[in-house]
Amino acid sequence: ARASGLRVWLLLHIPPGIDIFSTAHSFMDESGHITDTTTMWREELQTQMTETLAEYGDVISATFGAHTHMDEYRLSISSDTSPYGSVVVTPAISPLFGNNPAFKVFTANTDSWLLSDYTSWINPLEEDESIFSTSYIFSDAYGISSLLEDALVELTGELADNIQRATYVEHYYSEHDDSNPIDDTNWPLYKCGISKMTKSEFMTCVND
Repeated sequence: ARASGLRVWLLLHIPPGIDIFSTAHSFMDESGHITDTTTMWREELQTQMTETLAEYGDVISATFGAHTHMDEYRLSISSDTSPYGSVVVTPAISPLFGNNPAFKVFTANTDSWLLSDYTSWINPLEEDESIFSTSYIFSDAYGISSLLEDALVELTGELADNIQRATYVEHYYSEHDDSNPIDDTNWPLYKCGISKMTKSEFMTCVND
């Protein structure tokens, strides 16, 4: 693709990083501290993947993930805070894990094929009819209008703000609050899981 002047979108099933849900249920105590983690990928394969994302950052315009059924994202950040790989996770049509059925429609720049925004659509489980409607537009919900990967980096730094955090938590289960387990105790796992890809980074982030 690089030799041909083309751009690449990567479509994954399982995103890299920490399995936040399993870690919270298996290794978190009542204070929110964790003794171990469950990862999504084998460590050596995740290292290979992140190195590939870094090496081909000029070619890879977008990476999409799924698997968790949740409205989330994963972000690898270098030591100088520059992103070298983001994975935008699309929630599931299946409500198996308590989420409202949902999907995302992305907007992209057709010159670079970089993502600029997305709209989330949901089908509330409380409704009698199976009708999808707009839940939110990323740039409007978070008040960030730059290219999506840059916006995700900015949002990650703002999640300590109560308003941004509340917005992220509200949309995590696609607005199905009855099943949403995120609270003050386990919130550090969900926040750290965005940008801490390795076990050691994640445990340090959560326990500190």
